[in-house]
Amino acid sequence: MSTASSLLNLALRRGMPVGFVSAGKETAWFGAGKMPVNRELLMEHLIDVEADGEEAFDRALRKTAEKFEAGASYVLVSPSMEDETLFALEGLSARRTGPSHIHIAERTPQLDPSERLLQWSRTFRGRQWELCSITRLEDLPKALEAGTA
Repeated sequence: MSTASSLLNLALRRGMPVGFVSAGKETAWFGAGKMPVNRELLMEHLIDVEADGEEAFDRALRKTAEKFEAGASYVLVSPSMEDETLFALEGLSARRTGPSHIHIAERTPQLDPSERLLQWSRTFRGRQWELCSITRLEDLPKALEAGTA
């Protein structure tokens, strides 16, 4: 959640319109329906949130697309590189949205990225979607600047 928090803080400081969905056991919506985001409530939520989501990922993303305006950009912050994630992002793309993924990579040191991550990266490039993969929060600014870490 610290990655999402840092990204949201950056956007809010720059006065960018922001929406946020936390798809846990109970879905929390911030900024849906053109409502302004209350930074304090959002940060309080990020501090207290648990990774307890039970709903299928693609279904949660479809609900998200229904709550926000057409043409919105979506940034997924997740370690997932599963087919259901790809299908959900394709569904967002079909609604003329701009899906992006901040991939939270494993912290175990690897000399080379996993084959799955390379495949994931090629898939995103082929669809002209943004992807960056980070293992540490400190890598986020550099990854966002370069498009990948």
